[in-house]
Amino acid sequence: MGAGLSHSPGKLRRKDNNIYFDCYDEDGKVTQTKILPINAIDEIYLLARVEVDSYTIAFLADNNILLHFFSPYQSFRGNFYPNTPNSV
Repeated sequence: MGAGLSHSPGKLRRKDNNIYFDCYDEDGKVTQTKILPINAIDEIYLLARVEVDSYTIAFLADNNILLHFFSPYQSFRGNFYPNTPNSV
């Protein structure tokens, strides 16, 4: 398994049992959408301003995927560790 990285602002969302990352430009418009296959990742590093809703976080928890949050200056801010039977 691998890790997903986000260096650009955007939104992390669930769709069709996958995780999608919509990259935003300075005006908040979607410039690119990346698919993060749920079976190919075990953690995601958010290194920019990223929106995540509770529906997506619940899906990540169900699939035992960790989230790591960093400030725009790359200082560590916190983690999300799932509390599920599959947890590490």
